[in-house]
Amino acid sequence: MRGEEAAVLYEAMRVGANSEAVLGTIHGADAASVRERVVTDLGVSPTAFGATDLVVTLGFVNGERGVRTIEELHGHESFAPLFRREDGALVQTPRIDRGNSRLVTALAESTERYADVRKRLQARARTVATLAAEGRTETPAVRARAGSSEQR
Repeated sequence: MRGEEAAVLYEAMRVGANSEAVLGTIHGADAASVRERVVTDLGVSPTAFGATDLVVTLGFVNGERGVRTIEELHGHESFAPLFRREDGALVQTPRIDRGNSRLVTALAESTERYADVRKRLQARARTVATLAAEGRTETPAVRARAGSSEQR
């Protein structure tokens, strides 16, 4: 991503474009280096970077590209790992189980508890795993399956 593209990405995040996810790709070794690159090199203000929910870091794992860490932003400069690699596997950190994830809390609707959101996320994870195992990764198949299995 280049400076002008970064500004557009963060403006879309700020205004809630698409009312869903806004995704971008930025090279960095971890969440802190991504923040440094976005703020220092690409000229996005620290306040605008605060619209970031998650940083997913990819790298080589067992000779193949894969997820190394998933970190959520706390404040303007602090990150907390939600998932990280241990012994070759991506494992959840205790942060989610303890009810300390800012993102999980933010996903709750007004009538939901943290535990309700976790159940929805677990159901979605099972759906994604099933779709991947079946090789159904095209958008129409994913939308059809996600819509039919989502429980609120």
